[in-house]
Amino acid sequence: ELYINMTEISKEDRLLNNLFRGAGLTAFGIFGSKFLAYLYRTSVARMAGKEAYGQLSLGMAIIGVATTISFLSLKEGVEKYVSEYKTEDESKVRGTVISSMILSLSASLIIGGLIYILSDFIAIELFNSPGLSPLLRVFALVPPFASVSKIYMSLARGYQKIEFEVVTERILKNLIQVVATVALLAAGFSVIGAVYGWLLATIVSAVLGTILVE
Repeated sequence: ELYINMTEISKEDRLLNNLFRGAGLTAFGIFGSKFLAYLYRTSVARMAGKEAYGQLSLGMAIIGVATTISFLSLKEGVEKYVSEYKTEDESKVRGTVISSMILSLSASLIIGGLIYILSDFIAIELFNSPGLSPLLRVFALVPPFASVSKIYMSLARGYQKIEFEVVTERILKNLIQVVATVALLAAGFSVIGAVYGWLLATIVSAVLGTILVE
């Protein structure tokens, strides 16, 4: 009985340690990402001007909605089923990830393509902002890479590898975004440099997520 009780206590300790560790990593990731996002926005506002920052913010809002739609709520599904299947059958985990990736990529390519094709209409007719059009054409390339990154991050969460999401999605992605944006703006790329910085960070996040999860 004593051995059984000690074993149960040991399991409870491990669960508590994992819980506190996960909470600490998540808090660190949230704080770090918020701080870096603030640096990104303030850098654009100061280096490109308030009008350019307004166009960027509008483009970010549009692509944010488009990216959310392209996920089709698959992130939650991947995390749920991976956590259930990981101890049963790895082939089910693989099937879940592959099918989710196909659906999400298909939706993101369609949505990104529509934004690219309709960029002039969206910018001029809907928002009366011609300068938004070239930004949208670059932003339209983001959803497919964002989909890959999000699916792999959901896979990592299903395996309780919170550090993968913190490192790639919250810290490195935002850090690359800030550094690339400041460098491009300083090189004379105007506000579109901030969009290229966003795109580059999303691509790197997707690639690193794929490598780390594998």
